[in-house]
Amino acid sequence: MAARSTLPVRYHLRVGATAAAMLVAIMAYAHGLSRFQTFVETVGYSILAILFAVGIARIALDETRTRPRWAMNRVLGAAGKYSYAAYVFHPLLKVAILYYARSWLVAHGTLETWWKDLAFVATCIAASFVLARLSYAILEGPLLRLKDRWAPRIARA
Repeated sequence: MAARSTLPVRYHLRVGATAAAMLVAIMAYAHGLSRFQTFVETVGYSILAILFAVGIARIALDETRTRPRWAMNRVLGAAGKYSYAAYVFHPLLKVAILYYARSWLVAHGTLETWWKDLAFVATCIAASFVLARLSYAILEGPLLRLKDRWAPRIARA
């Protein structure tokens, strides 16, 4: 049996459209989604999270059809599998990359800002997922295999 949403499905579209409009307004005001602006990092990213939550809710709560083919994509499955570890590692990597790449960023100051941002984000994502996969293979996977052995007896029944 599928879980019911506390927000009726008819409101998902309204909430999503409102969040999308707000996000476009913030992007116009801030000239993008810069990671160096407090307003964008708080309000903008929160609205972006709402937009994604509405999209996920629409897919998960739609009982009239099966999931879209793209939702069964192996890349998305891997992203979900390693996402928590990537979340844990990415702030550390962000600081390390900025520390070690600062001289490169200064030396290539003629590059457009958005190219630097794109290179920085792509590097952080790639490095985060490499570390997340290693963490899963070395730590998380073996610990998950022990969960049945260490579960309380009440939960096993």
